[in-house]
Amino acid sequence: MIKLYENKELCYGCTACISVCPQNAIKMIPDEEGFFYPYIAEKICISCGACVGICDKIKATKKNGRSIAYAFQCNNTNIRRKSSSGGAFYLLATSMINKGGMVCGAVLDCQSFNVKHIISNNPSDIERMMGSKYVQSDMGNCLNEVKKYVLNGYQVLFSGTGCQVAACRNVVGENDLLLTCEVLCHGTPSPLIWKQYINSVIEQYSSNIRDISFRSKNKGWHNFGMEIQFENGTKQQETLDDNPFLCGFLRNLYLRPTCYDCKYASQERCSDICIGDFWGYNEAFSDIIDDDTGISALIVSTEKGKLALRDILKKAKIYPVSIQNMIPNNGPLRKSVDWPDNRNNFWMDFGSNNFDFVKKKYMYPKKYSFLQRLRKSRVGQLLRRIRNIIRGR
Repeated sequence: MIKLYENKELCYGCTACISVCPQNAIKMIPDEEGFFYPYIAEKICISCGACVGICDKIKATKKNGRSIAYAFQCNNTNIRRKSSSGGAFYLLATSMINKGGMVCGAVLDCQSFNVKHIISNNPSDIERMMGSKYVQSDMGNCLNEVKKYVLNGYQVLFSGTGCQVAACRNVVGENDLLLTCEVLCHGTPSPLIWKQYINSVIEQYSSNIRDISFRSKNKGWHNFGMEIQFENGTKQQETLDDNPFLCGFLRNLYLRPTCYDCKYASQERCSDICIGDFWGYNEAFSDIIDDDTGISALIVSTEKGKLALRDILKKAKIYPVSIQNMIPNNGPLRKSVDWPDNRNNFWMDFGSNNFDFVKKKYMYPKKYSFLQRLRKSRVGQLLRRIRNIIRGR
């Protein structure tokens, strides 16, 4: 009997094994933490080894050593406000569909509020793909769909985490029609905890949910947070330091086990283009002004990436910077997150108590000093703008 992994710390849940199985013998089944893992139906499996082969290839995916880093900001302020950072993905995606291509990215399902990958050339779907979603996405059959489009001569932009990009590259094969865009990833939280959190806020507000933004900028890019709109007209807005789900996520309490030893957490990337927040951005780096609507850290690693960037140059401010300027405040460019000492306790308490118990014990708001709060507040935004005016910018 074929065994895909020795322990869960070795499985990314990328679904590449499912994509290459000729017998459809592999299904993704959630474990006790809510993470999906591949299981093989013995009666259907013919022991061809395709699944093991693709898994080994993904783990050995070659990274791109020589990269060019940029500070990036879309010229359209409204696009920046809708984006998680500086609007890079939106411009890349719209450029792709304007050339007749397809885009594959993660969206939030409006019914279940699960995250899934879809492939589309519809501008309204591109807007759904915008913004971070802090839950591991269901890849479905997207990798095979991307491969089908590429083999039929379509250009395709695939957007995902490092492990998902590696999976896509290996399932599709190296092809000039495939452009990969990797999102800098802190780690993928448990879909089970996400579902529990959603159920808790529905109960709290006595209403079903109409829409969710993981990265609302209503209080600015530096003080982003989760915004939930309910069908009864009420709205919940909490910053990343106050929202229980985001607090637990940033404490690494319920990330997928493999995220604590991620092979893609380094400054060498496996994609054509890598995008994320340019945390720690200093206006000495370039002429882009930090107006608190977002600045992207953009890393281009291939000729395909350079050509894609060239297509959107007129719609953005783009300045080359040293990748060393990005590393100090962007953990995924340095190393994986640490396994927290209380992760096991969190899951034991979750198993023996209800969600409210672990929310109060582990997912409490982050505490800041007065000056730290001031810097993140509207007053802090105003002070930054006054500083820019004094500098004549």
